Amino acid sequence: MNDGGVAFSSNGKYIYVSSLVWEYQFCTDSANLANSIDTIAKYDGFLAQIGSPVPTTFFLSHLAPDGKIYINTGYSSTYFHVINNPDTIGKYCDMKQHGIDVPTLVPYTIPNLPNYHLGPKYGSVCDSLSTDLTPNPSPFGEGNSLRINPNPSAGNFYVNYTLPPNTNGVLHIYDLVGNEVMQKNVYWYFGYLQINATTLQNGMYIVSLEIGGRHWAGGKVVISK
Repeated sequence: MNDGGVAFSSNGKYIYVSSLVWEYQFCTDSANLANSIDTIAKYDGFLAQIGSPVPTTFFLSHLAPDGKIYINTGYSSTYFHVINNPDTIGKYCDMKQHGIDVPTLVPYTIPNLPNYHLGPKYGSVCDSLSTDLTPNPSPFGEGNSLRINPNPSAGNFYVNYTLPPNTNGVLHIYDLVGNEVMQKNVYWYFGYLQINATTLQNGMYIVSLEIGGRHWAGGKVVISK
């Protein structure tokens, strides 16, 4: 393989490896990791018109808080590739080549977004964090709330949450009749989730965060377009 980047899916099941003209997926559940390799994309030859044309190959990658993986081109360009559903196998991960066009040049690298929600590693001489790993002290369903903004929303909003370390959940959105209109996996180390609800009708919706099928935190959001 050529030089490139590596990123894990949010659920930790899949590894994505960039190798200039190839994008590979590996499954960590496989008894033989090397044999689990799957080619999910081959560079389509698209050239970015930045003065002189430059290739938009696959280089560095990064898992973002929205659960997607973004891949830069390895050249100074305005394009990023995006894997929309990295938690799914093979072509179902939905990789879009040069799918994001940003308004300014990004030279050779990818934005580095440190994850400040990982917490300290007890016993490590290198860890200087002073935060505590004590889980949310509120019992299930008592006093836990979600911070949702903007609210009201035109359809795109953020949900801020706090989960116990190493504990993931599921975010459900219901209409006032009780019909589920959206479901998203939630991972403790991100601390927030971006929601695109532009397809929902105007009105109030109930937002519920569950852990293991039990209610953990909730809130309401108003969609007004």
